[in-house]
Amino acid sequence: MYDCVFPSRTARFGTALIPEGLLRLKTSAMAADYRPVDPECDCLVCKNYSRAHLHAKITKEPHAASLLTYHNIRFQMRLCQDMHKVG
Repeated sequence: MYDCVFPSRTARFGTALIPEGLLRLKTSAMAADYRPVDPECDCLVCKNYSRAHLHAKITKEPHAASLLTYHNIRFQMRLCQDMHKVG
């Protein structure tokens, strides 16, 4: 989980990190899902893009991997912050 390339590698494969696990945005079910990647996330990707929008981009545009990387890094930052609060 804390591999230095994990957020970007998973993003290149069209996968977002969410509290429930992995969200595979390349699957056809995402084409009609207009929710944010993670409704609890405060990153700009979750505030500005829906799952359906990213689904359409991830298969055609390399820029989508950058957006998912941004989200995945923010997810890991929030996870670490939450762990510090508990500890």
